[in-house]
Amino acid sequence: MTAEEPLGVRATTLAMAAVATTTTALAIAEPGVSPARPLAAVAAWTAAAIAAHAWIGRHGKGRSATTAALLATSSLVPVAVAAARVAWTGRATPLEQALLCSLRNLALGLAAASHEPAAGRLAALASLFLVLASASIADGPAAAWALGAFAILGGVWLALAYWRGLRPMRGEGAPRRSPAGHLAGAFALVGLAVAVTAVGPTRAAVALAGLFPSSGGTDWNDPDARGGVGDGDDEVKGAENPQSIGFADSDAYLDTDRPSLYDAFNDMYGEPSKPKKSERMVALSNPNVVEQRERPAENLRANRQFSAVRRGVARRPGRPAHREAEALLYVDGPTPLHIGLAAYDRFDGRDWSEAARPNIRVAIEPERRAGPWFRIGAPDSRALGGVAAHRIKVAALDSAALPAPPLLRAFRMGEVDRVDFFGWAADGMIAMEGRTIPSSTVVETESAAPDPDGLASLDFPPRVLDADARPLGPAASAWLDAMTRGTPPGWARVEAIVRGLRRDAAPDPKAVAPDDCGDVVEHFAAARRGPDYLFATACAAMLRSSGHSARLVTGLYAAPSRYDAKTRHTPVRREDVHTWVEVRIPCGLWIPVEPTPGYELPGPSPAALAGIWAAFRSAAGRVAGRPVACATLAALALLAVRFRREAADALATLAWRASLRGPSRRGVIRTVALLELRARLVDAARPPGESLRSWYGPLAPAADVGRDLESLLALAEWSLYAPPDADAPSPAGSDPIAACRRAVRAWKRARFRRPSGNMKEST
Repeated sequence: MTAEEPLGVRATTLAMAAVATTTTALAIAEPGVSPARPLAAVAAWTAAAIAAHAWIGRHGKGRSATTAALLATSSLVPVAVAAARVAWTGRATPLEQALLCSLRNLALGLAAASHEPAAGRLAALASLFLVLASASIADGPAAAWALGAFAILGGVWLALAYWRGLRPMRGEGAPRRSPAGHLAGAFALVGLAVAVTAVGPTRAAVALAGLFPSSGGTDWNDPDARGGVGDGDDEVKGAENPQSIGFADSDAYLDTDRPSLYDAFNDMYGEPSKPKKSERMVALSNPNVVEQRERPAENLRANRQFSAVRRGVARRPGRPAHREAEALLYVDGPTPLHIGLAAYDRFDGRDWSEAARPNIRVAIEPERRAGPWFRIGAPDSRALGGVAAHRIKVAALDSAALPAPPLLRAFRMGEVDRVDFFGWAADGMIAMEGRTIPSSTVVETESAAPDPDGLASLDFPPRVLDADARPLGPAASAWLDAMTRGTPPGWARVEAIVRGLRRDAAPDPKAVAPDDCGDVVEHFAAARRGPDYLFATACAAMLRSSGHSARLVTGLYAAPSRYDAKTRHTPVRREDVHTWVEVRIPCGLWIPVEPTPGYELPGPSPAALAGIWAAFRSAAGRVAGRPVACATLAALALLAVRFRREAADALATLAWRASLRGPSRRGVIRTVALLELRARLVDAARPPGESLRSWYGPLAPAADVGRDLESLLALAEWSLYAPPDADAPSPAGSDPIAACRRAVRAWKRARFRRPSGNMKEST
């Protein structure tokens, strides 16, 4: 048998594989991710390789076929996972990532098996290729440090391997000089060359990066590219010269012509209808007129109005919106999502108006996390469930109001770390003071989700109607009575009103109120159809008539149907402007309700077990949506379970055939390992205290191919115990490998299967 590699060589081999794994983790990490996460994964991979190395040193010697099969399987797993991801999501993993992961698994596996010199040399070679490939696409100083560490370890490994080869040539009395001085001089020269090269051009390295299969190239576009000329769909953080708006967490902002919320509502609903009346005016001379070259910032102060009497927008039937329409926002997080930008609580039958800002405001306090966060000191309530996190990117919206979900609990807006930059646009709505939110700003939010059971348990004290609450007309009153008949006061009545509106009325953007309408709620109650702002107006008026505090909220709606799996974000466009209602509960929080059919509120954030059940149901829904792919995967999984023994036998046999080249003794030992694997697959494994002949010898007389087994057992004893210069036993002749081939062909798994667990015959 071949001598085992020294401990120093094996330790250096493992260290080289660990450094190569580090560069691989940095190369495949998502842009913007902290290096701590990939380094933690590297630590886990390295610990697994060290544990496998220790196990092989104690128990795995002589099981080369099993080791080879495991190496082949681990190398193919990343490619199989990438193929499964394509079948499941339709989006491919970059090819170089799958190949790097395969090579990483191979390098770590060979390093774990580096007790054998051949495996150690292959591990060093695989680590070299891995670190060269991954370092060319990894970014950051960590990759450069890892590359330098690998160069040092590689030099140490070469010196140790060379020094080990010289040991048989030394005499007993020859001095044992250490190569430390020569190594130090060599590394000094290499370091000098690297330092000189570092200040030179890097055009060659940039050109080599384009040779990767999914680099994108310069003449075409690959959606899964990790590099290119910079005009593709993906984005990176702009530092000094940003050219476009994206979802990267950048501190650079671009000023653009962006539509305000007022423009978006006019595009969606039409211009407000003006009363037909004449007023006297005084003409101004030209010197008194100042030209405004830029749109003034949106005013979020009190007294803004939202008209419920509008002219509507003429749309061409059957003409869908352009797929590349400019988005106002991009949402990264669970949807549906209501993003409130303005609230109105005064209604005169036609128009909604904002009230003055409240004098008592909730505190906004800084909270230091991984960036400048702000915590809102809102009251707690049993009506609230879990917390949902979102990242909202301002793209083409011109507004000072913070785009955030209802029931906001904490937020972060870029690198803004001063509380005086923010104020309250309305109760529960935050806005920037004195300016609009810059384009390309990323707003991270944490918001509470209403709990239906908690809302149902609230006690709503009786209250006096607001002074500006208008009495309902006959049609609206009759409709409200029909909705709430037999419903107890409290949140159940709120749900009854919302449910009745969604059930009894139909959304119709063209069914607007006439220009001379003085009571849009009565008009809507008679028509039972209209746009979403008429649904919300009627809902708020009916809730107020039932004794609840309600207000109209305008903003944007992130629909789940708009989710883009390619970018993993939900775009919110002009046509996604929406109007809904919020109801105030006793603790002072405003709870959103959705009276318009076709729009949904997000469900409550579930608890742990409920979350598992929700994830299971979501996975079941995805399975139902891909019946062919899921049925194919299920069939393959069943076949893999059913034929797992056959597959293990086939893989081990392939590895055995590939390992026959070399000394005859090694081939015999690997043949015995293959036959012992076949015995284990049929639950007839050799006990630890039994020798090969005492356990397998009794099988030979009972089989017609017993001579092949006897020859193999004799060859095994010769390989394990005979001196190195001893010839092979006579049953095998001059070709032990041929005898091994005959034994493998003759002794399949079925020949080792016995009714009893003990295969020794009684004597």
